[in-house]
Amino acid sequence: MAWSPYQIGIVVLMVATGTLNTISAGYQQRASGKGRDWATPEDGWIEGEEKKFDHPYLQAMGMMAGECLCMVAFLVMTRVFKRGIATEEQNTANRDFHATILYPAALFDLIGTSLNYVGMILSYPSSFQMLRGSVIIFTAGMSIVFLRRWPKPYQWVGIVIIIGGLCIVGAGDMIFQEDTDLTRCLTAYSNATTASPDTSTQEPCEEIVNKLGSNPLVGDIIIVIGEVFHALQFIYEEYYLSRYDLPPLKVVGYEGIFGFCTITVLLWPMFFIKVGETFGLGPEFRFEDAIDGLTQVGTGAGVLGWTIGNMFSIAVFNFAGVSVTKTLNGTTRAVLDNIRQIFIWAFSLIVGWQEFNFMTPIGFVVLILGIWIYNDVIVRVLVYKCLRKPMPTYDN
Repeated sequence: MAWSPYQIGIVVLMVATGTLNTISAGYQQRASGKGRDWATPEDGWIEGEEKKFDHPYLQAMGMMAGECLCMVAFLVMTRVFKRGIATEEQNTANRDFHATILYPAALFDLIGTSLNYVGMILSYPSSFQMLRGSVIIFTAGMSIVFLRRWPKPYQWVGIVIIIGGLCIVGAGDMIFQEDTDLTRCLTAYSNATTASPDTSTQEPCEEIVNKLGSNPLVGDIIIVIGEVFHALQFIYEEYYLSRYDLPPLKVVGYEGIFGFCTITVLLWPMFFIKVGETFGLGPEFRFEDAIDGLTQVGTGAGVLGWTIGNMFSIAVFNFAGVSVTKTLNGTTRAVLDNIRQIFIWAFSLIVGWQEFNFMTPIGFVVLILGIWIYNDVIVRVLVYKCLRKPMPTYDN
């Protein structure tokens, strides 16, 4: 059956905002603004230097703010346009529901997203989007442990192929790691201190103030670890929310509110924890330097603009994704979510965020193949159609 103009519009909107979501996060990290440095107890805070926005936890807070907008959209739809109002049956099914049930899911989402943004700084936006497919592996494993649900035979095949695709992407990032300013500076400093030990008292690479693309392999590993927490979020939601009949926009909105409030509170102790140069943020390498980051948002028009753009792209993407699931189906949503990887990778090459290496498209194709097999999309259907055999249903 042909899609209606509304369905086509929702599909285009989902792919466009999903692509913009990752691209805007990449631009947000590359936008510059003047932060603030601590001078002396007498002088206090002074204006810092122009630098990139290396503040992944503030980015995560912005993402949670974007999810909060989903609650605004839900309230507008139900209160203003009188659409999606709960029926009597839904009210009965949700009688025992309390919003705090969603707090653990919001916490898992917050941790996973924060780790994703940390990894994205060290790696590349295209690798970030591709490696997010690893969530299928962890979700399948946790389904066995917590839900006592075993993957179907074709899903096992998909999992194995996905693992192969992840290994190819990670190996490509490791082998073809770009010669960034940071790595060149650290290499030069190491050579200088070896040749002349007296130079060891100098501060290494003090002119380098950002870590973008500095360690793709470590960034890839952190992204995959973040997907473990996203898998925990999905399993938790499936286990507890299967007994309720809740509008998806309302669920995302609640999780956004809980996540935003949590990261807002956590930014205070994170400011007082110093973790060193590798993962430290701000001029004093703190766990998260919110003062420095928020100052950059205020002084850098690009940082502020891409932050707002990222928030709204997340909100619209969630709305479009929910609409695709309702008007079409979840399988179509899964396919569309993978298609945007092509645009993100191509865009990264065009704007010079990363250089081309032949292993990235190979890993991409293998990943997509594995994800489509796991979701029983296109591949298995075509195979059995060519063989002219009925597909096994695996109902048991």
